[in-house]
Formats: sequence, structure tokens, C-alpha cells
Amino acid sequence: MPLTEAIERSSWSAGTDRVGAALRVGLTAGGGVSAIPCHAELTDAIGRTYTFASEQAGAVEVRLIAAPAGTPMDDEFLCYSAHFELPVGVRLPQDTYRVSDADGTGWDLFATPTRPTAQGAGTMCVVIHRAKDQQAAQQPQGGASPDTPTPGPA
Repeated sequence: MPLTEAIERSSWSAGTDRVGAALRVGLTAGGGVSAIPCHAELTDAIGRTYTFASEQAGAVEVRLIAAPAGTPMDDEFLCYSAHFELPVGVRLPQDTYRVSDADGTGWDLFATPTRPTAQGAGTMCVVIHRAKDQQAAQQPQGGASPDTPTPGPA
């Protein structure tokens, strides 16, 4: 099946099967294809503002506050996460969100609410498990190693 047909048939475009949608390829605002973010992209973007958007929650500006390495399921996989801080007083449900940057880069990611910050702001977490060969194919030029650990939230 061609990629465009697979994207058109994928659940994020139909609004169903939200867990499976987190693992599918998404479209950027400019029409290009963007796979789920690699670890180096996330660690380089700590502090950057993104928009979380879903049918259920609408659109909310969030800030990436951490991108720690996780524990992979075996030697052939990588695991890492992205922690986003919500505006104070805003809470979002577990859902698949379109996470997009001001430059139009975006991903469809399944996010779960997590413990608020010390200041009371809500947080959302995205956990990514991916094969190392997928990561190597997507690794940005000059980026950090996909196995480079990053510190978690303070």
C-alpha cells in the first residue's frame, strides 16, 4: 500500500483507534512526512514551545521540559520520553495529540497526564519505543547519539 493511502486510511485522520495512531506516520503542516521524533530532536528542543491539538481538547500551547532516556525492551530497541508542561490551571486528558512546532514540524503522539510541577502546572508525557534501525535512518546530521541519556525533570 502506498504511503499516502496508508496515511489516509490511518486512524488519526478518521479520529479512531487513538493508541495505534501514536505509532503511525503523520503529515507536517507543509505537507511533508515526519516520523515520530528521534531522541536527539527532543533533547535539542527542550524549552521550546509546541501546540498540542486534538478534537477533544482543542489546541493548547505547551513547553517541552525534559526528554529523558528510558529502558528499552531489549537490545534492538530504544526508549525515551518527552515531558511537556501545560499552562497553569490547564489539564488535558490522555489522548493522541497533534504536537506541532512554530516551523510546521509536527507529529501525532499519544500523551498521558502526569504529576504536576512543583508550581502546580499540569504535565503530559509521551513515551516512545522504537527499533534502533528506525532511529539510525532518521538521525539528524550532527545530532547527539540516540543512546545519549538526558536528565529528567528537576
